[in-house]
Amino acid sequence: MAKYEYDDCTFCGGLVTERHIQKPCYWGDKLIALADSVPTGVCEQCGERYYRAAVLKRIEARLKVRRTARDPIPRGRGRIEDRRQRDGVLRR
Repeated sequence: MAKYEYDDCTFCGGLVTERHIQKPCYWGDKLIALADSVPTGVCEQCGERYYRAAVLKRIEARLKVRRTARDPIPRGRGRIEDRRQRDGVLRR
């Protein structure tokens, strides 16, 4: 795969070159995955990282598939009503 041509760094004006790095993926403050060998533009001077949209979308798609396969999201009103009953707040 050919390397992508990045513009100069928007913060310091330094040269940005492509490297393949390990990218941590967070959900809020929780680390949920590490993506290996992610093509990333890295500034030679300040270290700022630049990710292409297509690369991030690919990572996000893989995380969504993994989440739906392992952790189904509960649906319906039951969870909210249970929490309200536990907290002593009953609203309809």
